[in-house]
Amino acid sequence: MNSASTDSPFGTYPLKLSAVFVLLLLLTWWFYQVALSGPFMFDDPDNLSAMRGGVTDWVSLQHYLSHGNAGPLGRPLSKLSFLLNDNNWPSTADTFKYTNLLLHMLCGVLMFAGLRLALRARLSVAGADWTALFISALFLLHPLQVSTVMYVVQRMTQLASLFILAGVAVHCYVRMKYPQLGVKHLFWLGLSAALCTLLAVLSKESGALLPVYLLIIEATLLAERDAGRLFTWWRRIVLGLPTLGLLAYLCYLPRWVNSYTHRDFSLTERLLTEPVVLWDYVGRILSMKVSGLGLFHDDYPVYSSLAEPRVWLALVAILAVAALALIYRRRSPLLCFGVLWFLGGHLIESTTPALELYFEHRNYLPMIGPLLVVLELLRLGFNRISADLPKFIPLFAVLVTALAGLSTWGYASEWRSLRTIIPIWAVEHPDSPRAQRGYAYTLASIGMPRVALQTLEEAAARFPADLSFPVMSLDVSCAYDLPPRYDLTALAAGIEQYEITDGLRPALTSVFRRLDGNRCMELAEGLHLLVASLERIGKAEALPRSIAGFHVLDGNLYIRERKPFLALRSFAKIDQIKPTPDSALRLADLYLLMADFESAIRFVELARERDEARRFGISAQKRGLYADKIEFIQAKRAEFAAGYN
Repeated sequence: MNSASTDSPFGTYPLKLSAVFVLLLLLTWWFYQVALSGPFMFDDPDNLSAMRGGVTDWVSLQHYLSHGNAGPLGRPLSKLSFLLNDNNWPSTADTFKYTNLLLHMLCGVLMFAGLRLALRARLSVAGADWTALFISALFLLHPLQVSTVMYVVQRMTQLASLFILAGVAVHCYVRMKYPQLGVKHLFWLGLSAALCTLLAVLSKESGALLPVYLLIIEATLLAERDAGRLFTWWRRIVLGLPTLGLLAYLCYLPRWVNSYTHRDFSLTERLLTEPVVLWDYVGRILSMKVSGLGLFHDDYPVYSSLAEPRVWLALVAILAVAALALIYRRRSPLLCFGVLWFLGGHLIESTTPALELYFEHRNYLPMIGPLLVVLELLRLGFNRISADLPKFIPLFAVLVTALAGLSTWGYASEWRSLRTIIPIWAVEHPDSPRAQRGYAYTLASIGMPRVALQTLEEAAARFPADLSFPVMSLDVSCAYDLPPRYDLTALAAGIEQYEITDGLRPALTSVFRRLDGNRCMELAEGLHLLVASLERIGKAEALPRSIAGFHVLDGNLYIRERKPFLALRSFAKIDQIKPTPDSALRLADLYLLMADFESAIRFVELARERDEARRFGISAQKRGLYADKIEFIQAKRAEFAAGYN
């Protein structure tokens, strides 16, 4: 693939290359389109439901951007991109998935553009172009990418990757076009790196890796292209300092130790497990195996001792290949680039931050590394065995690409419906609580509630500390008018044996909403008892926001039961646990409902004070909204007084 026979960029060669690439994009569309009719998945509503009521003005836009489970920076650019598909909720998923697929294809275009430029520093023009095309083909058609492309909320990963790839493409273009870089070139390079990093970070925090990726390219593929002393200093300042800052941030252990209180594993256990996870990722990338893929990896084993063979073997292997890649980065640039690109791509999401252990989307960009390493090893091996064998590499590339595409098509077809994919994931992940929850709800939705209840009972026995399974059982029993298998009073009495899990909030939310008029209202008293007991549940102190959320459900139910004084108790508890402008406004609305106008005004003013105390304060428009609300309450007070008199 590095033959120089077609080095000329003129004639029919560019046309052939372009035609093959267009064909690749068409195949990508065709293999994925079968999944475009699929539904929203698990975290999608958390990030999109803030559109409820419509995003039609500045106030509703602010509300939408400030709500949802979207990382510490809020990922505003990604959330804004969702408004391209709809500005209200509930919605349908097909247009969101359509946009995700277009973004995936655009990422493939930028990857091809940037990689072919970088590889030309080490290969012939034809060799670089066809190698970049093959890697881009696998990037576009690899089955591991389905859970990123067809999971709507992972547009955040795609957009961050898009801006990273744009930054890489611009950097490689300038570096390859100008052997010596002047101040003007460095200015535009710096502006590109800064702008693309900013856009990537506003899409997802992993976008901060762009300087790392550029340093890896400079240290390997472009290491022999000396652009002058000025560029050396530019590289140290513009790329080196941000990379050192990121490494220092990740290595500052006091920042991370206390952030694991809500996890089922510690920082030490995560650091011991992630080397094993990384090798698991490599195996998935190279094997293209579909079985076991999906969104449920909460069953991944947690390692707690360095003495376990799998842990120290994985750790030693990673340290060894990383060290060799740094040492031999000039002698074997393609191999070392592949190794460092993969490891660099996992610096944030597979190290110290208190994230979950395993997610497939973390390999969206890093997968380029192992693919290039294997391709380069094959090329070197073929060259060593026989001079004729490299001629078969194009055939190998076509066969592997076809295999990847067919695997992706088969796997994507399972994403058309939850009824199709959830049972498969449940069978493949029997020790995943999330998979079993999804399976139970799927069974209930297709008219098999008794089987769903049996599934939940078996899962409750397998995961005895997970309260979500008994609560889900009560929800299904209520929905299908079946005898309940659990008693809420007994659950509340034994609450200490349970822990808060990620399934408890949606389970409780569903059963609370299920109560309507005379429907299942016999559960109301037990639900109030359960919420009151949740302050004693495991991990309650570490998750005050979750406890506050449960009291919101409790208070809203009291309002529906026309028991405002009991609702006041719940809402006051929220304001005590997690005081925010929203908690104060909730109390203000309740006092208004109770015709306690003075208290209502007092809590509106408290909400305004809390908003003003925030880091960036509040806008004049929002301050006006507070004033309007106070004016409205005063008008209601006047009406009430006039009616009373």
